[in-house]
Amino acid sequence: MISSFLIKAIGAYSTIFLIFLSIAILGSDVPDNDKAIIKMAIALVVVWVIIIGSLMRRYRDIIKFLIQKITAPYPLVFFLFSLSLILLEELITVTLTNLAPLFGGEIGKSFIAASTNYFHVIFFHSAIMFIPFLLAWSYLLTKYNFNANQVFILFGFLGVIAESFISPTAFIAGFWVFVYGLMVYLPAYCLPERSHLKKPNILSYILSIILPLIFSIPFFFLVMDLRELFGIVLFT
Repeated sequence: MISSFLIKAIGAYSTIFLIFLSIAILGSDVPDNDKAIIKMAIALVVVWVIIIGSLMRRYRDIIKFLIQKITAPYPLVFFLFSLSLILLEELITVTLTNLAPLFGGEIGKSFIAASTNYFHVIFFHSAIMFIPFLLAWSYLLTKYNFNANQVFILFGFLGVIAESFISPTAFIAGFWVFVYGLMVYLPAYCLPERSHLKKPNILSYILSIILPLIFSIPFFFLVMDLRELFGIVLFT
């Protein structure tokens, strides 16, 4: 399938990109804080994408069997399952950010999360901003019969767009598709058979990107107000 080929192609590109970027930066005289960020990105890929991603794929059928025993509506199960994976991924990035000195950097200058405080990250930065994304996707999955690979790629690209607001280089890095795609791949794989739904088309692909972004607009202003209300200071 095209989606399977795209995942492999993006994976191959991401591997080459990270190798050459690592050689170029780690072997140069750029500041140690910049080198530390690259090391954190590599660690994120190793832990979240390679190790946890491999475990997801290896045990996906067992997990699917267990998830489908839950009697709650499948859009709700998808939402909560995806949210739990997002919280796990954020735990990894916050941990790596706290380990900045181990990577040769400084706290606050070398980071891959917006704060060393996990709760600041999930309630006042990235995790909470994924709620409208998941709400939009929970709705779309009741209308279109996206398969797990399609959800992986589309949500991954959506994550790249979100990441690009922090670092425009996210568009060329490639691996961010995997970082974000894995947040929803397993929940999408665990969906029940939905053959009665519409087959994905050009409109559905457009909606899968545009609708989550539209849903996120009021959340964005809400989060900004909450930051100001509670005096939350983040790295970004």
